Amino acid sequence: MELKASDLRIGNWIDTEDGITQATSIDCDIIWTNKGVSYHPKDIKGIPLTEEWLINFGFEKINERTFRIIDKSKDEKLGYKDERNWKELDIIYWEYIAMGSYAKGYKFKWNDEKYVNYQKEKTIDYVHKLQNIYFALTGEELTIKE
Repeated sequence: MELKASDLRIGNWIDTEDGITQATSIDCDIIWTNKGVSYHPKDIKGIPLTEEWLINFGFEKINERTFRIIDKSKDEKLGYKDERNWKELDIIYWEYIAMGSYAKGYKFKWNDEKYVNYQKEKTIDYVHKLQNIYFALTGEELTIKE
């Protein structure tokens, strides 16, 4: 995946010719990293989201396909509140195998109580996209847990 500078935020993890690193400064067409090196967006790639990245960010594996992040300091789950209820946002691993084609990845999934048995989904295929969505939902950075 070729990135544009506008796809990134400071702190996003990216893949460069020098390996995995974090963006520390973003200009219109230059991205600086925590290694003190600058790159043009065409020279960096998104990092595919994997179970290892989810675990490193603090997500807990709930079952074979579901991951949930819990802020242990606040005992809160990632989610949002609609007019009536708290709705948890889970990350679900999916695979698609049919008629010779195969795909897999992760997606956010949440229930929509306006429609019975209806679930909304949004595929997240790269680490920086997960970081950006997490920040948009919580106002906090998604960091690697020690």
